[in-house]
Parts: sequence; C-alpha cells; structure tokens
Amino acid sequence: MMRHVPVCLLLFLAFGALWKIWRMSLSFMTCYVLVSQSLSFFAKTLIEFDSNFPDDAGIMAALDEALSCLFKISTMPSCQDATRGVISAAGMEVFNAFLSIKLSCTLSSAEAEHFSDTFTMSHVSLLGHLGRSDPGQAAAALCLALETLQRRDADVEHQSAVERIQVQEGLWLVLKVINAFLADSCEGEKVSIPSCFAGNFMSESHPVLKLISTLMTFMQKLVPKLSVASPALVSALLEVFGTFMAVYVVTDESDGGGSYFFAHGGIALISCVLNSLRVFSFDEDVALAGCRVLEISVKSKGVVSILQASGLTEMAGDMVTCGQMFYEDVRGRIVGFWICCVSAATFSERGLSVLETFDIGVSEFTSVDVNICLERCSSLAGLFVSLQESERLRVCFRSVMRLCDHVLSVSVCRFYEKEITIRATELILRLFLTCSVVLDGEETVWMIDKVRTTLDAVLKTLAEDPTWSTEGTEEEKHRLLKLLSRLFCEVSCWARLECTLPSELVGPLGASVISSLAVFLKLFNERSLSFPELRESVFVAFQLSAEAFTRDFVCHADSQVFLSTLLFALNGESVDFQRVGITVADTVVAYLRDSGLQDHALFARLLSTVLRSFVLGKLSLSLSLQLARSLTTLCGCLPLESVELVFMEAMQLNSDPNVSAIMREMMRAVQECVVSEGPRRQTALRTLDECIADSLCNIRTILLD
Repeated sequence: MMRHVPVCLLLFLAFGALWKIWRMSLSFMTCYVLVSQSLSFFAKTLIEFDSNFPDDAGIMAALDEALSCLFKISTMPSCQDATRGVISAAGMEVFNAFLSIKLSCTLSSAEAEHFSDTFTMSHVSLLGHLGRSDPGQAAAALCLALETLQRRDADVEHQSAVERIQVQEGLWLVLKVINAFLADSCEGEKVSIPSCFAGNFMSESHPVLKLISTLMTFMQKLVPKLSVASPALVSALLEVFGTFMAVYVVTDESDGGGSYFFAHGGIALISCVLNSLRVFSFDEDVALAGCRVLEISVKSKGVVSILQASGLTEMAGDMVTCGQMFYEDVRGRIVGFWICCVSAATFSERGLSVLETFDIGVSEFTSVDVNICLERCSSLAGLFVSLQESERLRVCFRSVMRLCDHVLSVSVCRFYEKEITIRATELILRLFLTCSVVLDGEETVWMIDKVRTTLDAVLKTLAEDPTWSTEGTEEEKHRLLKLLSRLFCEVSCWARLECTLPSELVGPLGASVISSLAVFLKLFNERSLSFPELRESVFVAFQLSAEAFTRDFVCHADSQVFLSTLLFALNGESVDFQRVGITVADTVVAYLRDSGLQDHALFARLLSTVLRSFVLGKLSLSLSLQLARSLTTLCGCLPLESVELVFMEAMQLNSDPNVSAIMREMMRAVQECVVSEGPRRQTALRTLDECIADSLCNIRTILLD
C-alpha cells in the first residue's frame, strides 16, 4: 500500500494547486511560485519516505517527476527576477533536505566495494541542476557535508566496520552530487561550463574553487589511508577531479588554468591517482576514473613541464616495469601517460626498456601463457587509448608497430581462446582509432593491413568454430559482435571522409571490409537481433559500409546476404532501421544508375525487396517521400515487363484483391513519375508521396481487419 502513497499524493498536490489557481485567477508568475513550493514540499516528503523504504520503485518514480518539474520551472526564461528567487529557494530547500536526510540515515550498502547507487543515480543529475539555482549556497552546503563526514571518517580506528562503511558511503554520495553539480554528464561530447559558473574559477570566492579546495584537503587526508578506503569512494573522488579538469582546466584557452591548478596541488592529485591505481590495481571504476585524470592532465600544454619536474613520471615508469599487474588496459594507459610527459632524452634512455614489457618474448604460440597474451593485447590497446590525438605516437611508433606485429601474430594462433579473440579485436579497434588520426603514408598502409588481416582471422574463427554458437558463449559473442560493428563503422567513416591515400591502396581495404561484412551479417539470427543495442550497431555498420565502399558492396558475389539484411531492416518495427534499409537501397541504386547500367539484375531484386515490405504493411509513413524517389529510380532503370514481373511476385505475399488494387494504383503513380521530366517530375513526386502514404494506411487497415 505504501508504494502507492507517493503517486496519490503527487496527484492530490497537482490537482490542488490547479484548483487554487483556477479559483483565484492568479497570474502565471504566482502560479509558478505556488507550484514550485508544492513540489518542494512533496519532494522533501518523498526523500524522507526513501529513508524508510530504500530503493522503492514507486517512491523513486514520483520523486523523479517532482524534481523534473521543479527543475523545469526553475529554468523557465519567462520567470521574473523576483519570482525566480522564490523558485530557486524552493529548489535549494530540496537540495539541502536531500543532503540532510540522506546523510543522517542508515544507508543501504553493506559492502565497501559496491555502494547502492539506484537512488542516487536516478536523481543526482536533477539535484545537481537544482543546486545551480544558487551556486554559492549549494557549494557551501556540499563543503559542510564533506567536512562533517571527514571528521567522522578521521575517527576510523574507533569505528565498527558497519559504521566505517556508512561514513564512506555518505562521502561517496556527496561526491556524486558534486560531480553532477559541477557539469552535465555528456558521454562522448565536449561539455561546456554551466552558465552559473561563468567567470574566473581561480577567484577565491568562486563556488567551484571552494569545492575543489575542500576536495584537495579531503584527498590529502585520504591518501595515507588508501589501503582501508572503499574503492567506490576513491573512484567517485577521482571522477569529480576528472570532470573538473575536463570542463574547467583543459578548456582554458590561455592554458593558465592548467598551470595554476597543477602549481597549487595538481601534482598531489596525479600522485593520488598513481597510488590509487597501485592499491586498487584490479578495480574497474578506479581504473576508469584514474586513467581519465591522467589522460586529461597531459592535454594542458603548461602541465607537462610541471609533471616532468615533479618526479611523478619516474614513479609511473617504475609502476609498469616492476612486474605489477593491473586491470585490463591500465598498464598501457600509464605507459601512454609516461610517454606524453617525459622529455625526448628520457624516452631515448628508457623508452625501449619500458615498451619491451609489452612484448610476449617468444614466437611459438603454444609456449605462451593465455593470461600473458590477454594482458599484452589489453596493455597495447590501453597505450593507443592514451595516445589518441597525441603527436607523441610518432616518437614511439616503430617500436609499437613491431610489438603489435608480434603480439597479434601470436594471438591469432590462439583464437580458439575466446577472450583472446575479443581482446585482439579491441586492440585493432584502438589501434585504428589512434593511428588513423595521426599517421600517414606507409604507416597508414601498415595500419590498413592490420585491420584487414585481423578482421579476416576473427570472422573466420566466428564462422568456423561451432562453440561460438552455444548458449554458454552468448555474452562473449555479443561483446565481440559489438566490437566488430564499431570497427566496421570507424573504418567506413574514415575511408569515406578522411582517407587521403590513393585508390589503389584503399581498394584492398574496401574489398576486405565488404567480404568481412557479408560473413559478419550471416552470424546473426532472430535471437541475436532481438537485443536492441546489438541490432542498432549492426544496422549502422551495414549502412556506413555500403556508403563507404559502394562499388565493392554492389559487386560482391554474395549479394543475397545484403538483400536479406535490407528486407529485415525494412520490415523492422523501428523507423530508424527502416530508414537504414531505404538509405542503403538508394545508395546502391544511385551507384548502378550513375554507372550507366540498365536492366541490371540487382535493380529487380532491390525493387522486389522494397515492394515485399510494402505489401506486408511494415513501412513507416514518414518514409513516403524517400520511398517515392527510390521506387521512381528503380522502375526507371527497368523495362516495364520486368517491373510487372517483380510486382506480380510481390503480390503473391498477399492475395487480397483490395491490396492488389491499392498496389496497382500506386504503381501507376510511380510510372507517371518515371515518364515525367522537369517541373512535371516534382509535381508527380509530390502526388506519388501522398499516394504512397495513403496506400500504406489503407493496406494496414486491411491487414488489421
């Protein structure tokens, strides 16, 4: 019963506020104030509910709605200054209530490694935005919360294990709110500084500097106690610093921000990162957050010289040569940080000995331990991640090229080990993403050869090894298929938009990609395509490969697999997938038409594929104009008797005479477009567009009856 109370209360408050507004004929500004105050009261009540009923889905859903509405009201541009102050105060009441209530109650976790983030992640972004309505007050509240929890944490030796975990989870919670408060989370995008933080963040009164100063103090007290700290807490702290550096430090065009920050404690941060990676060497979250800080730090021009003088580069170099193992690609990313920081003289002196730790050391694959093979693939992949967009790759490229050749040659011979196949594919993806931006000439030819040979070897293994099709390996197979999809996409985009190599060098890449794509598509069945993320990645790879290597796509001997994929896309429930199908069909038809080919067998097969989807009533109305152009082009490249034959074959899928009449009428409109020229062609296309939309509606109606 309790889980329904929040929703009922929300409805009661909403209707109550609307009734009061209607009865009193209040102005919009007054309405905003009343609603924001009601939402503030409601949100605070829900936060208290959550303390008694942790992670209740009904409470969280209602709180999401209340916070979202309050945030939208607080950001409405129509709010006047006086009204905005009252609304901001309502938002800050919720912000303060969250910190007060959540930090005073017993939190949900019983393990230091895995704090429960269900509640936090559901609302933390909105809470961060609400805090920005009064940045100074929010920063002060967050600093106070941190300092209060630090004092409790300082007495760690006198606390029970449960008390210690609860204090650390409280700190973790505050850090998550700070991260959302400082900047929006936009994965893969450049994030700008929120407008409320505009100005010089190095000013002592700036809310951001106040928070960072408090965090630096906390970090310095945490480092001596890393061995007893929660990895979740450490990763949350490093995540905040990574966000701060990415948004506020690196984006400083004068580069003054980076130099200032590192001259006033930033070196201590890098030391903390390296120590955290050493202590929590196999924790994924610490690895991701720590390596992000390392990679962002070297993007600031004024920072490298400070790091060189600090002695931290020597510490980083020792970490990777002492034999310690790390989580997946971390060792390679530390080496990348080291390469970006050291001087040319230091690299000449120590570079070879550092990079040699990436080598396998033997040529006979049967003598290689599987774990060593996995570690070397991951470490090299991490090296490429950390050197992405860095010119320092040229300094070490010859040595790295030799290492990749050796590691991949040995790994390919061990592809019966599934994890090695996955790691080698990830290595090639990272190699391509980094090298395609920095390299040119013969070095790019080497990169293309690595992509081709690895694609061929991986897909040959997938197609021929029956163990990849068992139920127990489904998760591993999906991981690999997503990596391959990404590789197809990245190679295709590069070849189409950025590649400057002559066609005779790119040609073999196109033939290899399309041949591999055909094998790749055959690996999918109805079950694997039922996973949305995997299905989306496959169709994007299909479209981009067809657009980048159209000649090889059209001329490939086994075109049936492409037509089957096209039909699956056109018959899909998603309009985005249908659009992929129409776009690929357009790409192929345009190529055939521009090549001067008439009555080509592929024209007829493409027309048949499109008409079959049409007869089945699957196509979206939003694609009617694109369909009009495609059908006109296809029918214009075929003689009438071929069009009629294809039409009759398609009609066998639905013998209903009403559907046949609708399709006949539409095909007459298509032929009218085919014979029209000039201004008449545009008029005929508009008529056909309307005819197709009407036809699809009518066919769907018939199929539903």
